[in-house]
Amino acid sequence: MRKGIALLVMILILPLVSASTYTGWLGIGEEISYGDYAIIPKDGNFDGEALLMVSTPSRTSYISLRPGDEKDVGNVKVKLVKMFLGKKPMFYLNVTLPPLLVNQSIVVGGYKVLVKDVKVDSYEVVVSNGTGGKSYTKPFQLNGYSFSITPRPKVFSGELKLLSNVTYGDYKLTLAGLNMTIVNNKSKSILNIEFEGKDYYIDEGDYGYVGPFIVKYNGFRCEMQGNLCDPIISLEVYLRALDISISYDPSKDFWVYEGKAFRVGDLVVKVKGIADGAAYIGIENNCGNELHSGVLRASQDVIGALEYDGLRLGLLETSQDNNGKKAHFIAFYTERKKPQYLAYLNVTVSAPREVTMLTPFTVNVSVKNEGTSEVLGMIAKFEPGNGFKVLRDEVYIKSLAPGKSEVLKFTLVPLKPGNLTVGRLVVEGPVPYPLACGGLSLISFTSNSPIVNVKAINVTVGVSYLNVTRIGEPFEVNFVVDPPIGNITMALPSGVGLLSEGSLHSGVVTVPASVKSIKLVVVSPGNYTIPLYLEAYGVKLYSSKISFEAVGSSQAVTVTKTKTETKTITLTNGTARTLTVTETKTEVKTETQVKTLTKHSTTTVTKTIEVKSGKSNLLVFLFGVILGAGVIILLAWIKARS
Repeated sequence: MRKGIALLVMILILPLVSASTYTGWLGIGEEISYGDYAIIPKDGNFDGEALLMVSTPSRTSYISLRPGDEKDVGNVKVKLVKMFLGKKPMFYLNVTLPPLLVNQSIVVGGYKVLVKDVKVDSYEVVVSNGTGGKSYTKPFQLNGYSFSITPRPKVFSGELKLLSNVTYGDYKLTLAGLNMTIVNNKSKSILNIEFEGKDYYIDEGDYGYVGPFIVKYNGFRCEMQGNLCDPIISLEVYLRALDISISYDPSKDFWVYEGKAFRVGDLVVKVKGIADGAAYIGIENNCGNELHSGVLRASQDVIGALEYDGLRLGLLETSQDNNGKKAHFIAFYTERKKPQYLAYLNVTVSAPREVTMLTPFTVNVSVKNEGTSEVLGMIAKFEPGNGFKVLRDEVYIKSLAPGKSEVLKFTLVPLKPGNLTVGRLVVEGPVPYPLACGGLSLISFTSNSPIVNVKAINVTVGVSYLNVTRIGEPFEVNFVVDPPIGNITMALPSGVGLLSEGSLHSGVVTVPASVKSIKLVVVSPGNYTIPLYLEAYGVKLYSSKISFEAVGSSQAVTVTKTKTETKTITLTNGTARTLTVTETKTEVKTETQVKTLTKHSTTTVTKTIEVKSGKSNLLVFLFGVILGAGVIILLAWIKARS
């Protein structure tokens, strides 16, 4: 009968063992987990009802709670205190969980708290978040979470007879026996405790570790049964566990009078009016420009939200005193970097894998606004890499709304061979209006920088011309450029002009490499040399000279027919092998009519030089075109003869 009474007392005492708790806000999709238990908010509405999912080792339950409601699911007790409703509702909960034994853990806010060890006078927990763990031996705080720890929850303290049991959940220890000795007239006892079939011995006055328990044996007294001692054991039983109380409340609450304002991060919240338990709110930037506004109604437990750019604002109550009407607010604020708010421009350059030197190619650039604000007046500028020339480097983007994209095209010319980085696109412009006065004036975004393989190019140049001509008679200079890239520039000496579309030009003249023939005319007799060179996109590819003699209209001439052939096989970065063969024949002519004789030269690109700026036109005259009096007279004479 006495043993039965003892067991009844134990059953009544055990529910009073302290527990672990979580008190604070929990958003939809977030969870608290303890072993095989988990609590996850699923939904909430303005009718004041919250839906939570509670998982236990045996089942998963959905419970509906209103503010003030409390429910037990297995060893877990959940109470809903209040709700904050908005785009992502949050719930203020009081959750009661069993103490955490050694090797058990609780997970909340991405942190796993593991009980590594509990001893008579110390404990150790390890906190991890997926990137390693850190040990703590006293209460601590992490990113707004406060962890309060009470070690060794007491299960029992008092007296029990032998063969009595102490239980916690499925764990049970039994007072199996007592050994007594007398040494030097002093008695000493050892308590024998049985747990899961194994015996543990604890000296009088000492602690012992018995499974999930820490037991302190204080001693015994005799309750005489006739001439026999019936020992009454005095002991304390603790769990080898921790009560971990976690609290999390990132909100701030404050009172504001009507017409006044308060600052939250980079935003200013102004209370424009208070009436009938509601407040009219305006959210402004530092310049006083209103960015957002709305009405909030007061509620202590089902709180509506006004949200803007990381700010979540709720109204708890309104009141009035001698200073006027005032409102009690609750606010959550997540400070964001301004460029994140202003815009996320995802800029990606796509280029071909292989291109040819001095041959224009196109790169496509995708610009997508992945932010929340429209961008206006942006300048997209392509910054070419070393060894590239961009033909048009800037594009104006008038506007780009969130979620929208635009593809820009840029033409590049490779100036040297090799594996080269084409460059990158930089998009820059004014910050969007909402935070324009918050400290930023410009924002910029940059792209990736693709690498392309630039192949070498072979260019063949051929020039045919008369080596003897008569004054006043136009003669042709023929060109063959393969491939026909760049421009040919010639420096005409005094007395030599170029005929084009009925006009005569002198000085330095430039013609496209695609032009196969030009006409020159000489004013006075003599020997002339004209330097010329081929240039493409600022790279000089070929240079040479043509030389000829001009004679009078009736003078006998000696014609020398010269053929020069030059071959270059392979283009490299700086050198080329060249093989030249020259054949010369001389004839004496007395006729008054001159035969056309030709010099032909072929070459390829051998090296590149420093890039110069310039544009290619059909006919560009780089220097003065003022002709001498003799040339003007010659032009009039040619027209008169025609």
